[in-house]
Amino acid sequence: MLDMYWVKVIDRESELTVGLRYDDFNEQFYDRQNPANDYNYQLETLQAYLSLHHDYVIHQAWGLGVYAGWSERGKRYPAAANQDEVNDGVQAQLRVSWEYHSADKSSRLVFNFGLNLDDLSNDPGDGGGIYFQTQF
Repeated sequence: MLDMYWVKVIDRESELTVGLRYDDFNEQFYDRQNPANDYNYQLETLQAYLSLHHDYVIHQAWGLGVYAGWSERGKRYPAAANQDEVNDGVQAQLRVSWEYHSADKSSRLVFNFGLNLDDLSNDPGDGGGIYFQTQF
């Protein structure tokens, strides 16, 4: 993973981040009972993103992000009986988040979800998540 970004403080409550990110992930799956099902999974992406974070009260904030780029993911089977699966193309997502944080921002609880902008009518949801982060 390579992530380059620039952060601009807009005012006391808001900041804007602009970035470029490259991911290259590979994983090998083995089926000990049926080796014909073994495959190599690959995910490679290059994306540009823009995100806005806004603290609207002392313990709460919202965020918006737009992510767009090229993605290639697939399964490559070593066995000749299986055909490789490759899915590539442009991907775009709108990410919306809400967070509750401590006054010093050393701890935060974040809820987020994404909308699939590249295929909004057929596949509107693009996942979501909850995470907690703290400093010790």
